[in-house]
Amino acid sequence: MEIRLEIQGQLPSFIYPTDGQTNLIKMISSKTISLTLPAIPLSTPGESVATSIKISIHTPAYGAPELRSLTSQINILCEGKLLAQVPMVARVGQVKLQTLKASKIPVLNCTPNGSWFDHSVPMMNVGNIQMTISLELAGPSTVGKFQLEQSLMILQPGKEYLGHFKFKPLELGEEELILRCTVQPNGTTYEVPIRISSKQPSLDKEDNIKLPLVQLGKLSLQPTCSSPRALKSTVFPVEADKSFMNWISIPLGASEEQILTLKNALSEPISLTLLIRDSELFKVKDKNDEYKRSIEVESLPGNGTLSVRVAFQPTEKKSSLDLGKLIIKPRLGVSGKIYKATIMLQGNSGAPEFMFSGFGDEVNGKQSLFLGQLGEKPIVKSLSIRNKGSGPGFVSCMALGHHGALSEAIRFDKPQAAVVLYPNESTLIRFTVDPTRVPMGDKNQVFIGFIHVYTGSELARSAMKKAAPKASPSLKLKIQSSTFGGGLLPNFEEGFDGEREAFMGSVSYFDVKNFYKTARKMVVELSGSALPRMRPSLSSTPSPLKKPE
Repeated sequence: MEIRLEIQGQLPSFIYPTDGQTNLIKMISSKTISLTLPAIPLSTPGESVATSIKISIHTPAYGAPELRSLTSQINILCEGKLLAQVPMVARVGQVKLQTLKASKIPVLNCTPNGSWFDHSVPMMNVGNIQMTISLELAGPSTVGKFQLEQSLMILQPGKEYLGHFKFKPLELGEEELILRCTVQPNGTTYEVPIRISSKQPSLDKEDNIKLPLVQLGKLSLQPTCSSPRALKSTVFPVEADKSFMNWISIPLGASEEQILTLKNALSEPISLTLLIRDSELFKVKDKNDEYKRSIEVESLPGNGTLSVRVAFQPTEKKSSLDLGKLIIKPRLGVSGKIYKATIMLQGNSGAPEFMFSGFGDEVNGKQSLFLGQLGEKPIVKSLSIRNKGSGPGFVSCMALGHHGALSEAIRFDKPQAAVVLYPNESTLIRFTVDPTRVPMGDKNQVFIGFIHVYTGSELARSAMKKAAPKASPSLKLKIQSSTFGGGLLPNFEEGFDGEREAFMGSVSYFDVKNFYKTARKMVVELSGSALPRMRPSLSSTPSPLKKPE
């Protein structure tokens, strides 16, 4: 029996046989084929032969309203008689990428200090069907190195995503890079500007201290004294940029310097003596770059400033909090009368050092962990972390998906995988991957998501918690952004297993900066392989046809 299939309608469509069926099908034209099916005697039990065909639809470059008005159908004929009509329905849609206007895209402010800075560009699919975006940088950077976290993104309609990248500044300067985003299925290319500003750090007006601001005290004078010179001296003749100095989590046997800026508050020169009291671990560097417990400054010009380098040098005996004093003794006038003021010194010795196991191999600046074949059952893995240092440290993990939001496929045993590890302690960060929530795509290797692992000093985190109210929200946000870039961050102030009051002593907003300066982030990319599966056919297998009456 010969059955003819014809495509009829306005939507450009083409019909052709599937692989392995050419012996039963004869191509008459791109819109007509003939099927020859062997007859089965009615007296013989058995089943009729089934075959399948493929339909290809070529969408014209019309708008959505015009496309919706196009119709097509398949006419099935036997010996010139119409047996059935099969209407063809195709989902009509458009893809369209939307990003921020060029004037509103945030500038990546960074400093060439050898670190990688994270940044992101928001994107949204404002169409009504899924789109795929290929990302590439148009030309090299003249200021540093540029690295995309993903070169391919899948955007669902009506949802916003973040395109993440890293930048490592090597020179000072400003430039505008172009990120090219090629959208499929229509092949449109969008150009998104990325502005880079690589300069010396300038986080907040609080951080741009040109001259010392702290008065170290007032002089006590007799009420009967009316000398103009003495009235000048009612204010202590030396000002400083800080009233105390904090060293947090310094490794045993190491030495760390901080700079104290002093200013002569008088218009005439003075001489100074600087000396350390109450501790053997603090030293002052003299003009010959030698560390001493006391130094002499022969002359500090009127209204002039002096940078003093103070070092904390913890021994290898034990980790602890050490308190000391920096005594400032200016001598006034010809008589050389001596006054004194005190800068408090706080030194916390002992720093964490982490060992990682189970994090995969390092590829392009991040860890790559392959989880094997993804089936239907969940995959459970553990990351092992040990603190082999001399001070307490913290660990906090986050699981992120394609678009920078929290991953739906990766789940930790606890909502926030955060723990404090003291020296010689270790922990297992357990996580589960649900393969049913992983977009498989068309490739054998499947991207699952990222795990961001944040580590650092628990002493610094404890001090940051106490100092956070002293820092303005804008300063804190800029410090976070300059260290880790935009996007989601863990809550560093609560939710850590095993935490207790680790830092004792005074704090200032400088300790907020110190925490983010010393914290580190490791990125672990998770991937797997998809199970082999049958390629889906665009048409279903037709039911056996009845004989015409």
